[in-house]
Amino acid sequence: MGKLWKLFLFSKFPCLHSRSLMKSSENLVLLENLLKHAEMMFMKQGIKGLTMDDLAKEMGMSKKTIYALIRDKEHLVQEVMNYYVKKEVKTVEQIRKQAKNPIEEMVLIMSHVLQTTKELNPQVLFDMQKLYPKSWQIFHDYRNGYIFNFIHSNIEAGIKNDYYRSDIETDIITKFYLGAINVITDQALFPIKQYSFVALLQAYIQYHLRAIVSQKGLQELLQYKDIKV
Repeated sequence: MGKLWKLFLFSKFPCLHSRSLMKSSENLVLLENLLKHAEMMFMKQGIKGLTMDDLAKEMGMSKKTIYALIRDKEHLVQEVMNYYVKKEVKTVEQIRKQAKNPIEEMVLIMSHVLQTTKELNPQVLFDMQKLYPKSWQIFHDYRNGYIFNFIHSNIEAGIKNDYYRSDIETDIITKFYLGAINVITDQALFPIKQYSFVALLQAYIQYHLRAIVSQKGLQELLQYKDIKV
């Protein structure tokens, strides 16, 4: 992971590298296991309906043990979001290292996002935005910090290497990309019962790439079958 990303993570999410509650290696293992299970349950069930009793039952441990690691549900949601951010940054950085060009980089990232989103209950985002503003702020900072820098860098590299059109404004397109999250999670525009979140995201991915690729970029894009273009 580059120094820029590390500085961003440590400045925005200090809990990722320093927590007083982690007093032993055993606590570290327990906490990570707890966050992993909570994340999976949130993704399937949403946040609002999940209780600490549900989590304790799923993990086969007492609530007393859970509360030795987590203060309350609000704290749990925040820690899960931090865990998610850390995991996503690691995945994105691994993909960036293996990608041969900006097109492949975006295709691989978007394939990962689509695969992850297939398991996501859209209610998670709505619950967090409405009920857990501190956790939503973590996601907001991640999106407007790390993801902004990543997309901006990808577009610049794509223009420089003739994969993207030279007449696009990098800052504007980057903000368009990020702003799409607000649009596709707007229930007034796209009610959950009427629109699949995966379908919305996939439609936007196609829209984004097709709008910015050059002729060279389009030929490269058409080589990939893992994502509909």
